[in-house]
Amino acid sequence: MAYSTTPETKVTISVSESGMSSSPTSINSTQTLYAIDNRTKITKSTGVRVHKALNGGVVVFTEASMGDGSNAQAWLYVKVLDKNTSDTNYCLVTVASSPLGRIYKGQAAFIPLLCEGGSNITFTTDAAATEVEWCVWYEKADDAFITSAAL
Repeated sequence: MAYSTTPETKVTISVSESGMSSSPTSINSTQTLYAIDNRTKITKSTGVRVHKALNGGVVVFTEASMGDGSNAQAWLYVKVLDKNTSDTNYCLVTVASSPLGRIYKGQAAFIPLLCEGGSNITFTTDAAATEVEWCVWYEKADDAFITSAAL
């Protein structure tokens, strides 16, 4: 299989709400993922992964994966899968020892991360059976091109 020499990753986020104000709100935004220099397109990815047994807190992505990690931009997608047994199942997302928040069963988040000094990503779930789907796209501004398939 041939890979592109100019890969591109785009993300679309859509939000719609009604009944909270006098008129419904609809937001649609599509963006290309760029490195910290806002010119270099993201070319590296962990690939989409699914893990469980994270209830003890597990580092799923380390800053070492990005070389020294300085001047790195990362984008994290995380979702707690619907196949979990309880509506209260969650995954606590922590980056560089700072909790970002809980993602509950059936919910997903897309989070931009600036990676400087110990920006490991840790997932801690409420139960061993809670399954979490996730992916990280990342790039240092000074990295040369390598495909995500090479990781």
